[in-house]
Amino acid sequence: MKKAIGFILLAATCAAQVWAGEITRTISYSAADLKFSKAGVYDYVEIKGARSADIVVRPALPVAMQVLSIPSGAKATSVEVVSFQKTLLTGVYNIFPSQPEVPLSIDPSLIVWNPPDTAIYNLNTEYPVQIAALTGNGNMCGYSLGEVALRPLHYIPATGKLVLYTNITYKITYVAGTAENVASELQKNTFGHMVKNMVVNPEAVDAQSPLINKTLSAKLPPGNYPYVIITKPPMDTVFQRLASWKTKKGVPGTVVSVDWIAGNYSGYDLSEKVRNFIKDARSTWSTMYVLLGGQGDDTHPSENIIPARHVFYLRTQEEPSWRNDQDSIPCDLYYAGISGTGNWDANNNHVWGELSDGADLYPDIFVGRAPVVNIAQAQNIVYKILKYEKCPPGDYIKKIILPTTSYLSTDYDETLSQEAIAAMVSQDWTITKLYYNQTPFTQEQMIQLFNEGYGLSHWVGHGLEDLIRIRYKLPAINLTNDDADTLQNGDRTGIANAISCFSGAMDPLWNDDCLADHLINKVGGGTVGAIMNSRFGWGAPTTGKMGSSELLDVEIFNKIFNTPDSCKIGVALAASKTRWAPYADNPDIQYAQMRWCLYELNLFGDPEMPVWVNSAPYYTMACPETVLVGDADLPMSVLWNNTKATMPAAGACVKVYLNGVVVGTDTTDAAGAGILHLTTASTNDVVEIAVWDDGLLVCSDMCKVVSPRLNTSLRDIQVIKGNGDQYSLAWAVGDNGRIKKITVLNSKQTITDINVGITGFDQTKYDFKGLSFPDSMNGWVVGYKNSEKDKYRGVILNTANGGGNWSVRYSSDAGVGGILGGTSDSLTPFLKVKMTFYNSQYRGYISCGKGYILRWNPVYKRWEPKRPSTNSADSLTIWYNGLWMKPGDPNYLWASGDERNLFVKTTNGGGSWTCDSTLAFS
Repeated sequence: MKKAIGFILLAATCAAQVWAGEITRTISYSAADLKFSKAGVYDYVEIKGARSADIVVRPALPVAMQVLSIPSGAKATSVEVVSFQKTLLTGVYNIFPSQPEVPLSIDPSLIVWNPPDTAIYNLNTEYPVQIAALTGNGNMCGYSLGEVALRPLHYIPATGKLVLYTNITYKITYVAGTAENVASELQKNTFGHMVKNMVVNPEAVDAQSPLINKTLSAKLPPGNYPYVIITKPPMDTVFQRLASWKTKKGVPGTVVSVDWIAGNYSGYDLSEKVRNFIKDARSTWSTMYVLLGGQGDDTHPSENIIPARHVFYLRTQEEPSWRNDQDSIPCDLYYAGISGTGNWDANNNHVWGELSDGADLYPDIFVGRAPVVNIAQAQNIVYKILKYEKCPPGDYIKKIILPTTSYLSTDYDETLSQEAIAAMVSQDWTITKLYYNQTPFTQEQMIQLFNEGYGLSHWVGHGLEDLIRIRYKLPAINLTNDDADTLQNGDRTGIANAISCFSGAMDPLWNDDCLADHLINKVGGGTVGAIMNSRFGWGAPTTGKMGSSELLDVEIFNKIFNTPDSCKIGVALAASKTRWAPYADNPDIQYAQMRWCLYELNLFGDPEMPVWVNSAPYYTMACPETVLVGDADLPMSVLWNNTKATMPAAGACVKVYLNGVVVGTDTTDAAGAGILHLTTASTNDVVEIAVWDDGLLVCSDMCKVVSPRLNTSLRDIQVIKGNGDQYSLAWAVGDNGRIKKITVLNSKQTITDINVGITGFDQTKYDFKGLSFPDSMNGWVVGYKNSEKDKYRGVILNTANGGGNWSVRYSSDAGVGGILGGTSDSLTPFLKVKMTFYNSQYRGYISCGKGYILRWNPVYKRWEPKRPSTNSADSLTIWYNGLWMKPGDPNYLWASGDERNLFVKTTNGGGSWTCDSTLAFS
């Protein structure tokens, strides 16, 4: 088992006042941490959490990257192995020689085997020589990071023996600098949480964190805008709807014109000016999320609204030969990695992202792109985001589809990443594994499945700008731009991720957009988000293991499925890149194309948008289920349930439709409440109430028109006070929420309809069956919902001041032994209630359906279920419709059952029961 411990030492050189520090860590490995597999005649060895790679043709041994938190502003300068213990493993091994990753679109016949380096493989000494190496420094939103590469497994090629370093103590030295600043507590906490998840010393992060100090800008007014949209008029007015929604839900947003940025910020080109603005917004406005509201297609100038920065890593000689710029990578990470003073072009040759350019691979901003060029497209993507965030259909969220192709070579297992993702998915999800090599399918079947709607999808397929290819041979199976344009999944729009080449190319050569653009811009279907490659995806066919593109994608899903509540899609992508960024800085494994993949994998969509995993948000509306013929007011309240909390839907537009025509509107107040007025002519009229929020129809319900006589059924009545036949006070209850208070004063009778006035409780949706007032002030009313589908949902009302105020309790399912009196509806109807005041305490019972009788516990102030033994197999079906409690003795109770003439009796408060259908009252 791998274990690690560590401690910190600080020192200073007084002459120069330069502070230095050391962090010492110990990490342990055992043979159980190793995993061996065969790759042809070679042995491939792995350690969990590490990557087995090296310079091409040298032994592929595990490299375990250790990222350490160091004080904000510090730079790691060296690493030293203090001590170690090692052991010679049993067995003889022929370790696999590292091979270069290849583009996923390459013709399998062009894959070249690189034989092992004989100079290395003839060594009779350990390879590699080093145990630990400092490979770089990183910075993420003011948190400083040191990167150490550990090589815990060495190889003696001449003998085929492996040496495992079971205990390694190393010391990293750093030089302190000025602590960096962040503008807000939210920035500090958000990125601090990410840093804790990636470093090996999370316990040190808080003490080494940046300072909170918002700066003043010479260009930006003061403000707090964690969410910023950059776009171009006239699309700015459309995106303002989205910014307003973000503000409304607690993430203040604003829209900034790219034209204003171009005129107010310096830079070599518009991309650099936009990046400089983002840096300013991060420190002035506490900005964390940036949505680039426009395409970045420099091959079509009219569609180059927010230019993509093209970066360079290395030269490839691969097909497709029709692109002479295939090594120039459109990269939105350029707008996210903005720490320090670097501009990704250290040598100022205007070729960005070269190894020597100091590109910041750790995101400091969460960036996404809305690939739109006109108002109609902007309206569509804003609608999709709002619909997904606020109230998506609930039947597709927990569905994932995993299509795969036949890839690269017969040695390549195209299902590796799909199986890794499937293993993360919880059991209540539906997983559709569309593995062509295992179960062939047709183009039509694939499209039909996509039309059903999936919350998430991951595509393992070849790619071009306008397609993902599942099958080369005829009949070909592709997901093309044309297919995307004709998808019919409606509002069931999810998030698509793919390892395929060029499917996210922002700059297509042909007079069209890439597949990711088409999926996002499809009206009435497609996706609400896409994470796709702007150039080649990269794989490792000769190893039979996942390549860089697959590793990045799998880590995205790891973040999504292992984040409590909901993970923001931009955060998931950023977390994946921070997980693998240290490997892109390691000179020994740069031939594995991780840096290329970090550059090219871009988010088409809103970075702040949550990914629904456990449940989706929804609206609920409380409104009357019935309305009387004639003039009527319809009160209602609207709530938004966002998976974390329930809050009033303030500012929503509520409409009432009479026979399909809008006859009344209202806007909900701060409490989410509104009222509508309408006039109906007969019970044949059709009344519908609908709620619209931010232009979305979020929920609706029907209201039945009834005649007055249908609404007057009374079920129970009780005289509270009397004088002969002249009653001074009585109560009655009945169906459709009827509670009546009858008073007689000086021979004048007054009947008052009682509205209990409880927020969120619509009493018209309940039929009240029983009541009990042991005195003039304290009373109980019981019943259940009056809709057929909810008729088993019971309710208990209680007043302690003669009906002036009421409280409500609902049933908790007695069928599973719960204590009743919780705060949410369940499945037990309440029928009759009898209460008395005895020995300074209220005592009483409620008869129920499902074979239950409830007893009031005066000590714990709760209703407790009792189930009389009836010697009947179907006792759960018994409804106790009658109760009689002996005056002066609350322990003595009779209850009558339903149509079977069943009587039960207890003389000890429900401790035991007598049951006999022939019992009679004595």
